[in-house]
Amino acid sequence: MPAVIDHAALSAKARTHASQPEGGSDNAALLHARLPADPKVERDWRVRPAVWGLAIADPEFAAEQHKRMRDFVAQIEAILAADWRCAHLAAA
Repeated sequence: MPAVIDHAALSAKARTHASQPEGGSDNAALLHARLPADPKVERDWRVRPAVWGLAIADPEFAAEQHKRMRDFVAQIEAILAADWRCAHLAAA
């Protein structure tokens, strides 16, 4: 099962990266890349609940999932920081 979640996580990260224009940011593209509006994204979304039990039972796997979430939050922060329309938002 971890290989399935690895694939879903790497696919999501790649989609998010690919959604952003060079030297800028596109919040709508970020949402489209991550929300289940596309069959590939929906498939990745379906994987997550299937592994939640594993994350609860396996501390090492849970730590990996926490790191992935922190990385995703950092990715979102970078996209928002590059968007002049979000300049009024505090970094936190």
